Formats: sequence, structure tokens, C-alpha cells
Amino acid sequence: MRYAIFSDIHGNKEAYGAVLEALKTENLDKCYCAGDIVGYGADPSECISMTKQLNPAIVAGNHDWGATGRTDISNFSPAAKAAVIWTKDALSGSDRDYLKGLKLIYRNDFTM
Repeated sequence: MRYAIFSDIHGNKEAYGAVLEALKTENLDKCYCAGDIVGYGADPSECISMTKQLNPAIVAGNHDWGATGRTDISNFSPAAKAAVIWTKDALSGSDRDYLKGLKLIYRNDFTM
């Protein structure tokens, strides 16, 4: 089985696009995202859309939940806190709903 495991996209559409383009040649069985689709970068909505199209097994990152109010950001660094607040304002309602729906634990319930 071949897997891609990635995280910390942080709203960087250009870098994420380059990674996804490179993965097209890898003949993967499954993609796993360990969170932080949003944060810091200027394209959170586009990165959420790209992730939805990929349909990976996914868990929430602290920025994903921070941008939706599901986690306390009071202990974030000043830069991270500013990024989360900006991202929260930039997201559409459906983007916020998608991030809110991410869980912290992924359980692969397959049988062999």
C-alpha cells in the first residue's frame, strides 16, 4: 500500500498545489492529512477546496479549530493568533462548517 501523509498546509495554495501535483505520479492508495489546512497563508478557502477534492482521511489541526472557535487561541504565539483571527474573518460559513466538522482522532476501521 502507498500512502501520502501531509500536514501544515497553512493556507499556502501554491505550495499545496505543487505537492498535490507531485503526488499525481505516485500511484497512491490513500492520502492522510494531519491537519492545519488553514493559518498564516492568504488562501484558506482555496486550500479547503483542494482538500475536499482530494478527500483524504483527515484530522483537525489547532489552526483549523482555532479559526472556528473550537479551540482556545489564548496560548498561541502573537503571529499565530493574528493569523487565526484573520483566517476566521476570511472563511465562508461553509468553510467554517467543514473545519468545525473535523475530528481530532481518525480511526481506520478496515478489515483484512
